[in-house]
Amino acid sequence: MSRVALSSLMLVALTAFSTTRLTAPALADDVSTPGRQPAAVTLTLTPTCPTGGPATIAWSGATPNGRIILIFAGETGAFRVPDGGPCGGTILGLGANLIQVVFYGPTGPTGSRTINTYTGPGACRRYLQLLDLTSCELSNVARFE
Repeated sequence: MSRVALSSLMLVALTAFSTTRLTAPALADDVSTPGRQPAAVTLTLTPTCPTGGPATIAWSGATPNGRIILIFAGETGAFRVPDGGPCGGTILGLGANLIQVVFYGPTGPTGSRTINTYTGPGACRRYLQLLDLTSCELSNVARFE
């Protein structure tokens, strides 16, 4: 997906203040990225792989009462958030393959939240990362397994 497409997705997510949409499955394992410090924002996933099914996505350490996006991708890497939008220039721990914003929403009063959802088998062996839109801080990269 091009930088323009991701930028468009981010802008759509940012303008959909009351939208809670999740189409990607939850992740389980933390994937370390060489050269990165441990994330203060923690993302945990409890998926149903390899078949898909009920999944839980939870995070903590985000800005209280802030907004976040969850970004799904087919690979790890160093995708740069396009300039001109929120957190422009931030380097994700995700690659460009299949990259898409799958959730935009509030963090909760403590900066933590849990989402129960359903995921398909196509999300298994893929990756998810949280971007705090207030602080531009990233979570760990988690893998659907």
